[in-house]
Amino acid sequence: MIDGSTRDAASIARARFPTFVRYRTPQDSVPRWRVSDWGSRSPSRVRVSLGDIVVGDLDGVVVVPRRLAHEFSSAASGWWHGEQGAHAVKRGMTPLAAYEKFGAF
Repeated sequence: MIDGSTRDAASIARARFPTFVRYRTPQDSVPRWRVSDWGSRSPSRVRVSLGDIVVGDLDGVVVVPRRLAHEFSSAASGWWHGEQGAHAVKRGMTPLAAYEKFGAF
């Protein structure tokens, strides 16, 4: 997760190495490196500390503080169950049947 840019995005994607960046650029970053406290990061003013959960996809990134991990996990399980309804509709199940089975779609 980088609060800045990356380059060689196509190569990184082919390597199946997930990166989450603000933008892409052809510029090399080596001349601009600054080493600081590696124990935590603060992208976009969001503090990320050791032990926190960082979850991301092409739509964005969320940081879950370690102390909220269990609550987050429980909520995510419920959300995922609802998402299964959307996938079932895509596979041909009727929206009503998906709602009755999964409680959401």
